Amino acid sequence: MLRLLRTAVPALALAVFALTAFGQRAADHPRLRAALHELREARAELKSARDTWPAGYRERAMRSINDAIESVRTILAVKSLDDFRGVERGPDFYKRFADHPRLRAALQDLREAREELRAAKADFGGKKARAIDDIDVAIGDILTLVRNRKSLSLFSDSFDRRPARSLGPDWVIRSGGFSVASRMAVSAVPPSIATVKGVPADNSAIQADVEVPLSSSQGAGLVARYQGPGDDNMYVGSIACAPDGPAAYIHKNVGGTWTQLDSKALPTGTGTLRFEVVDNSLKLFFNDRLVAAAVDTDLPSGGAVGIRATGGIGLTFDNFSITAR
Repeated sequence: MLRLLRTAVPALALAVFALTAFGQRAADHPRLRAALHELREARAELKSARDTWPAGYRERAMRSINDAIESVRTILAVKSLDDFRGVERGPDFYKRFADHPRLRAALQDLREAREELRAAKADFGGKKARAIDDIDVAIGDILTLVRNRKSLSLFSDSFDRRPARSLGPDWVIRSGGFSVASRMAVSAVPPSIATVKGVPADNSAIQADVEVPLSSSQGAGLVARYQGPGDDNMYVGSIACAPDGPAAYIHKNVGGTWTQLDSKALPTGTGTLRFEVVDNSLKLFFNDRLVAAAVDTDLPSGGAVGIRATGGIGLTFDNFSITAR
């Protein structure tokens, strides 16, 4: 019995040491840990994404993400993926990405994790080569997704038609007025609001080319979840100019009360404005750059989308479109 104990104790100590050493190795790989964290979030984002891709692309990416998660989880000896926290990042980190922030963050972390894993001296019980292969495949499939993303177009209007006193049968004037001139929508008495008829756009990206003269005290905005009546109850992402220069704004109006949710100074008031409203997330882009963002739950669904002009007459909108998100 004593001989058995003498044999078992060193073996047990060696096993404990090995487990401790393996756990220490896992803790020493911050890039792998960040990648595992973002892969888990990217998988959830991909499951709920409303985008359309060529047949099989989403399914293939989901399989490769699952394989990469399993390989990295095994190397890091992570037992519970639900409780795993590999990196702490605030919401500002994800604002750098125009769309699918978790997929794009995972792509960035996977590239860094691949280099960290290649440089590691440990072979991780013969699992290193397989993990590198799984990471490579996941990188390729995520890249394919973000490069081949197709938005579902709900409505578009280039206003490429003869001058008219109205915007046409697809539009409803809610306040003020709009006409068509020089192949653009042109505002009349402010505030002017027009929304599109019959477009279900709870979660959507609204886009238009706008031109707001500098130091004009005017504003051109895109309207989401408009409830009305008149100039009430809506979200607005806009570009407005004042004596100190142009700026991007996100506002909400609830029961006639306007509240500013975010703003950022800009160098110009001319460009392409895009307002993305998905669930409780509000994001405003100007020339494809994220310029304002907010989270709000006061107008959770329903309503209409359209355009809004303030501060004067003659503001222009062109190449208007709505895509599902």
